Amino acid sequence: MLQEMIDSDQQLDGIVRAMFALDSDTARQVAGNFNLRQRLCQKAEADSDAAYKGDQDKLKSIHHALTLIYEREFSMPSPEQTSFNLSGPICDIASIIETFLLDYEEQFIDPAIFDDMPGNGERYITWLRKLIHDHKASNHPFYEEFIHYKANRADLKYYLVQETTLDPRFDDSLAFMQLGTRGQVKMEMANNYWDEMGNGDFRNVHTALFAQALDDLGVTPEYIQENLALGAEISGNLSACMVLYRRHFYKAIGYFGVTEYLVPRRFKHIVFAWQRNELPPAGIIYHDLHIGVDAGHANGWFYNVIVPILKEHKAAGKEIARGALIRLNSSERYLDQIYQHLATLS
Repeated sequence: MLQEMIDSDQQLDGIVRAMFALDSDTARQVAGNFNLRQRLCQKAEADSDAAYKGDQDKLKSIHHALTLIYEREFSMPSPEQTSFNLSGPICDIASIIETFLLDYEEQFIDPAIFDDMPGNGERYITWLRKLIHDHKASNHPFYEEFIHYKANRADLKYYLVQETTLDPRFDDSLAFMQLGTRGQVKMEMANNYWDEMGNGDFRNVHTALFAQALDDLGVTPEYIQENLALGAEISGNLSACMVLYRRHFYKAIGYFGVTEYLVPRRFKHIVFAWQRNELPPAGIIYHDLHIGVDAGHANGWFYNVIVPILKEHKAAGKEIARGALIRLNSSERYLDQIYQHLATLS
């Protein structure tokens, strides 16, 4: 079946979906069929190459495929999945798409930006803060102009759908990142994670609070499926890629450091728009809470995560900055896309 799908040039996300639907015995046979795995790799490489040369259908397909793969990684398996092992061919496909994804991001990073990068921790933080602050994504007009002054209930509903690719996973992303860390770095990430867990109160768990915002706007799984923008899906896939693989650890530190830094200034506009539209107060607790909490976490991330890492591994500075730039550049493109979409509807 898979061979026929490859031969007929079916979309990669359809092939991945079919792979996940296999029974355990067939999955084991696929995993051991290296000729078929080679064909799957060739398919993934050809489609990824076409996608990043401008084929929008292929771009959507490879990111849908990557989303399916990451959803499995961030989900609790069913008992039936415990004997299901397709990790080899699935990792092959994911690795190929990820290579194209990150190579694409690299073209937006000017190597000269690292020429004046300090190696000292304190000076590095000053340099990194300026790098973030001066980027368009830091004060994007989508938040500063559209959300604050113009966004209505439908606009906020559409926007929150796009944020489902990261916000509901942020606690798990922190859990992945702190693997293998020690001391001050571990404690900062753990404190951040504990805040995400509502400091032990299930009613205040951040994923539950975010779900409340979705409920208050009438967001359903069907609405998400019909309205999720490609830019949001790409941002979600980048976020997952950063934390799932240890080789991206330092990039993840910079990537999520940007997220912590930008959340307060972005969410204050969401809170204002929510109140301006007279929406239920319970639905904005998630965003209101993060304005204060993440301001502290951003500081803690810079001085209790990045500074100690640089003290131990001075060479990590470039990778941390690279991750920060990937977050900033991809966020700018994502916000440009949804801003343009909503502005045309106004």
